Amino acid sequence: MREPTLLKRLSIGKGLRMSLMCVEDEPATSINRYYAEYVATGEKDSDIVNVPPHWHKASKLPPPRSTWDPHHILPEQQKHGEYHIVLDGRLEVTVDGKVTILKAGDAALYVPPKAVHSIRSFPGERMVAQERAEPPGTYKLEYFNDALSAGVFRDNKAHLIRALYDGDGYLPLAFGIKPLEEVCIYIEFDGTRHGDVEYLAQILQVWDGWTAEERGDALVGTAGTWWDECVDVLLARLTYEQKDLQMALWWAIRKRTILPEDEVDGLRKKELGGATLYELEAHTRRRQHRVICHLVDAGANPNGPGLLF
Repeated sequence: MREPTLLKRLSIGKGLRMSLMCVEDEPATSINRYYAEYVATGEKDSDIVNVPPHWHKASKLPPPRSTWDPHHILPEQQKHGEYHIVLDGRLEVTVDGKVTILKAGDAALYVPPKAVHSIRSFPGERMVAQERAEPPGTYKLEYFNDALSAGVFRDNKAHLIRALYDGDGYLPLAFGIKPLEEVCIYIEFDGTRHGDVEYLAQILQVWDGWTAEERGDALVGTAGTWWDECVDVLLARLTYEQKDLQMALWWAIRKRTILPEDEVDGLRKKELGGATLYELEAHTRRRQHRVICHLVDAGANPNGPGLLF
C-alpha cells in the first residue's frame, strides 16, 4: 500500500499543526481514505489543542453559492459523526459531559451525530492524533481547510460563524435545545445573506449608536473573511471613512484562505470534495472578488498605500 498523500499542512498555532491526508489505495466508501492528523509538539511556551464544545448534524457542506449544483445534497440519514484515535501522547475528549483520556494504543473513540464534544491536549506533552469522519468523504477536510488555512480565527467572529455555517458546526446553548442552536447559526449567517439589517445588527452588533471605530472593525472583519453579503449590507447601511475602506480592502486582498502553501507543487490537482483544489480555490476567489468590488465601488482605492505588493 502506498504512503498517505499530504494534501495540505496547516499551521494552527505555536507548536501546533494539522495535516490533511488522503490514502489513495482506500476506496471512496472507506472512512480511512481521508483523515486529519494534528500534532502538538509540547515544547515550552507552545500552544495546546483546545477545541471548544460544539456538535455536528449532517455530513454535507452547503454547496458554495453560484458554484455547485444547489440540488446536490446528500440524504438526510447520512449523519455527521467522527472517530478520534491517538498515536502518541494523550488527548482529553469530552462527549456529552463524559470525559475520556485517550492514549496511544487505545481504540478509536466515536463521537456520534449531535453529541456535544470538545478536545484538549495537555501542556508540555507531545501529542499526535487523527480524526476521521463518518460517513466517509472530504467534507471534514474542506471544513478544516476553510476554517484553519488562515492560521487561527484571530477573534474574527464573522470568520467563525461563516466557517461553522459552511462546515456543519453548531455551538451549544445553555438550554441544550439543538433545533434552537441550529436556528442560531442559520440566523447568524443565512439571515445576513438575505440582507436583513436586523439580523446583521444582532450578529455583528453594529447599529447607529456604535462608534466609527466599532463600525470599521465590523467591516474589516467581514471583508477579511470574504463574507461578501455582509460587506454589501454594511456598506449600504453604514457610512465609512476612507481609512476604514482602505483597511478592509487590504485585509480582503491579503487574506488567502484556500491557497496551498506552495502553488506550484501540484497538490491543488489532488482530488478534494468532488473537485480539484484549484476549483475549490476558484469559487473562494470569486467570493473574494465580490468583496473587493464592493469596497472599490464604495470608494476604496486599489492603488492606495500598502496595496501595491
